[in-house]
Amino acid sequence: MVEKRCRICYAGSSSGNPLYHPCKCSGPLKYLHSSCLLSSLKNKADPTCELCSHKIDFVAEVPVKIERLRLLCVVASFGYIVIDYAFRFFGHVPMVFAFAAFFLFAFYVIVELIARFGHGKRPMNYSKPKTSETV
Repeated sequence: MVEKRCRICYAGSSSGNPLYHPCKCSGPLKYLHSSCLLSSLKNKADPTCELCSHKIDFVAEVPVKIERLRLLCVVASFGYIVIDYAFRFFGHVPMVFAFAAFFLFAFYVIVELIARFGHGKRPMNYSKPKTSETV
């Protein structure tokens, strides 16, 4: 088995500096550290791999929204499993729990919308309603 090493600095993977494979290269030339990749992309005008000519589209850190969506998916799948088993064992009694889960989810969405488009903030395509004074 070939040990995974960065093709730029020849160092191995560590917990603070993992190896990525952002292109279609294979074999020992497949792996890069994020810091090595970002420094090589900074020096080039064209963000393509010099070996396989694949366009490199690399994001160093995952946005917070994606982490929230992952957490929401985990919670939703867990809730689905719980409600599914409850329906199987207790019949229609869990309908109360299903409605409660729906209202909690709706509350979460409303809180997110308020946080995103709170006082003074509006969506990009939002236009203020016309009043009789502005007509």
